[in-house]
Amino acid sequence: MLGHVVAFPGGTAGASRLATVEQGFGWRGSNMAQAARDPFFWAALAVAAQDSICAFGRPNATDMCLRCHLPTGWLAMRSDPPNGSTMNGADFDGVTCVLCHRMIDPFFASTAAGTREGSDWSGYWDESSLSSTPSQDAAAATLAADEQQASMLQLFNGQPLYDASFQPAAGAGYDENGSGQYYVSTVAAARGPYADGSVPHGKAYSRHHLAALAATRARPALRRSP
Repeated sequence: MLGHVVAFPGGTAGASRLATVEQGFGWRGSNMAQAARDPFFWAALAVAAQDSICAFGRPNATDMCLRCHLPTGWLAMRSDPPNGSTMNGADFDGVTCVLCHRMIDPFFASTAAGTREGSDWSGYWDESSLSSTPSQDAAAATLAADEQQASMLQLFNGQPLYDASFQPAAGAGYDENGSGQYYVSTVAAARGPYADGSVPHGKAYSRHHLAALAATRARPALRRSP
C-alpha cells in the first residue's frame, strides 16, 4: 500500500549484507536488482514520457514504469514528477526480495477456499501437513492477516476495495492482476511457499507464492519433499 516501506532493512547496506548469502548473491546479479539501474530502462522511460506527452499532453503515464522498476520509491510516493528525479538511495535496488515476499494475493479468500486454483491440498498444492508447522494452520494464519489488512483498503474514491466476503469490489470484470498491479503487505513477515523451515526473520506461508512456482513444481528434481 502507498506510504509503506518495502526496502531492505538497513537500506542499500542491508542489500549488501544479503548478498553474502546464496539467495542474495544470485539476486544481486539479476535483472530484478538492476531494474532501476539499467540504462535501457531510462532510455525507454524517456521515450514513454514523450509518447505520453504526445497522446495526453502530460508525461504521467511513466508512473506505471516507475511502479515496477523502482517499487520502493513508488510505494513511498516518490514517483512525482514521473521522471524518477525524486527517487533516492535504496529506491535504485529495483525489485527486491522484500517486495516480492511482501506481496498479497488479491484473491486470497477464493484461494483459501480452494475455488480459485484448486482444493487438492496434497496433490495440487503439495501440502502434507506433517511438518512442525502444518500447512493448513499456517495458511489460516495468513488468511486472518489478509482479512485484517483487506478491511482497511480503499479505492481512490474512498469506497472499500473488498466487499463483506473479502472479494474485490472493484468491478465484476476484475479477475486478474495486470499492468503492473500488485498488493503489498504492511506486515514485515516474508511470505513464501513453505510453511516450515527455519529463517532469521518473520515468515508467513503463502499459497500465492507457491502458485508462482507451478512450473518449477512440475519438475521432479525440484519438487518439494512430501
